[in-house]
Amino acid sequence: MGSTINFNRRVSEHKRKNECRSKVLFDKYGFDNCSFVILEQCSKAQLLEKEQWWLEHSFGTVNNNNPIGLEDKKYREANKEKITETARKYREENKEKVAECRKKYCEANKEKVAESHKKYYEANKEKRAETQRKYNTENKEKVAEYRKKYHEENKEANKEKRAEYQRKYRANLKSNPIL
Repeated sequence: MGSTINFNRRVSEHKRKNECRSKVLFDKYGFDNCSFVILEQCSKAQLLEKEQWWLEHSFGTVNNNNPIGLEDKKYREANKEKITETARKYREENKEKVAECRKKYCEANKEKVAESHKKYYEANKEKRAETQRKYNTENKEKVAEYRKKYHEENKEANKEKRAEYQRKYRANLKSNPIL
């Protein structure tokens, strides 16, 4: 079961790529022994909706997935736990692959990611501050230990930063004396 705006191209893609759920049938019976049938013709805007209808009202189809791209709240609500569990399991089993994909995406979309983060931080200032306060309260010893370790490991760098700040501050005072 599927939808397309170019039937002949869709059939040839299935034959060429052979990376779909129908592959089981193609392997078992041979591609040329399988049929592709147009069940209904509709507008491009109705494609996914019609595909969903046919999936819900047909039995014995190979592809019983929700159509790709369909924003079907009923489907998501009815299968929320299954979707969440499947995604969690995939991420857990493919940590390195997921991390690599995320890294590639972030590198290719730096501006978009930065803008998205900026919007999130602006929209959730209070929530983030409250979460940080709660964490600091619950983990006082851990936070204190981290800060101590950080300052010890970065003593020289911090000393240089302070010296640079003081130089700039003094230069600014000389050029802009306070009355």
